[in-house]
Amino acid sequence: MHVVVLQHESIEGPGVWMDALLGRGASVECVLVPKTGVPRQAQTADLVISMGGSMSVNDPLPWIVPEVALLRERIGARAPVLGVCLGSQLIAKAAGGVVEPGPVFEIGFHEVELTDAGRADPVLGVLPPRLSVLQWHGEHFHDVPGATALACSPRYPMQAFRVGNAYGLLFHLEATLHSVAAMCEAFPEDLRRGSLTVTALLDEARARLREVQRHALALLDALLPTR
Repeated sequence: MHVVVLQHESIEGPGVWMDALLGRGASVECVLVPKTGVPRQAQTADLVISMGGSMSVNDPLPWIVPEVALLRERIGARAPVLGVCLGSQLIAKAAGGVVEPGPVFEIGFHEVELTDAGRADPVLGVLPPRLSVLQWHGEHFHDVPGATALACSPRYPMQAFRVGNAYGLLFHLEATLHSVAAMCEAFPEDLRRGSLTVTALLDEARARLREVQRHALALLDALLPTR
C-alpha cells in the first residue's frame, strides 16, 4: 500500500499516523507541496492525506490549483482521500464548495458531535458520538455539492464531511505534543487571536492528546483500503 502525504508546512506532517502506517506495512511518501509541487504518483496512490497549513485555499499560490485538480480527480474516481484542516478545505473547494473565513478563529481543544450520518458512517462512525479535538483554523467550508456532513459543533455546522470517498476534517486528530509546540512557536499570532498562551495550550495538549490520538488511529484503521 502506497500513501502520499501532501504537506503544506514542514511542521504539519502526518503525526501519529506516520508510525501507524509504517507499522501496517505501508510505504509513506511525504511531499512539501509548496516546494516541490504535487507529485504525479499521488494520482495512483492507495491513499492521499492532505495536511494543514497557515495559508488559505483562496490565496493565489501556484500549487493550489494543481492540488485542487488532483483532489477533484480522486473525488470523481472515488479514490480514498483524507484532508485535515487546510486539507479539508482543499477537498471542499475541489468539490465545488465555498471556503471562507469562519465566524470566529477556533484554536485549542473543543468538542465536536457526530451527526446521524456520521454515526452511521463506516469511517467516522468508529469515533465516539462526542469527542474533544484540537482545533486550529480561521476558515471553514459550506455548500459542498454532494457532501454529507459527518460532524458539527455550535460554531461550525460542518466540522467533518464526506464527498465520494474523500473525508475532510476541519480539526486535527493526528497532532503530537511536538507538533503542537512547533505550531505554537511558528504561529504566535494565532494564540493571541484565540486568547491562549503557549503554556495553557501545551498543558491541555498533555492532558488530552493521548485520547485524541486513539481516535486518530481508530479512524485511520477504518479508512485504510483493504488488500
